[in-house]
Amino acid sequence: PVRVLSLTEREEANSLFKSKKGKELQKEIAKKAKTFVPGAGLPESTKPSGPSPEELWKIREAISKASSLEEVERLNRLLQAGQIPGRSRPYGQSTSSKAPPAAEMEEDDEEEEEPMDTDHGVNGR
Repeated sequence: PVRVLSLTEREEANSLFKSKKGKELQKEIAKKAKTFVPGAGLPESTKPSGPSPEELWKIREAISKASSLEEVERLNRLLQAGQIPGRSRPYGQSTSSKAPPAAEMEEDDEEEEEPMDTDHGVNGR
C-alpha cells in the first residue's frame, strides 16, 4: 500500500540520506536492485543470434536446387517458421522439443488450389 509522508518524515529522510550512514544504506540498496543503469554495458548474450555457417550453407543449397517457384515459396515459408531445410526441428529450439519433422510439414503444402473466380459476381453469377 502507498502511504503519504508528512513533511517531518521527508526532512528526516533527506537528512538521513545526506549523512554517511545514509550513503552506505543507499549503496546497499543499490546492490540489491536489478535496474538498468544508463551508460552501463549490456549483459553479453550467450545464445546464438542466427543460423550457423553450416545451416546457412544448407539453406543456400536447398534454394539453389529448387526446381520451381512453388518449391522456393515452400522453403521461404519453412524459413519464416524457423525451420531449416534438412533439419527436423525449428531453429533455436532444443533437441528435446517435439517439433514435427520438416517432411511432415511439406505434405500440408501439396494441397490442390481451386481456380479463382475473377468475375466477382458479374454476369448474373
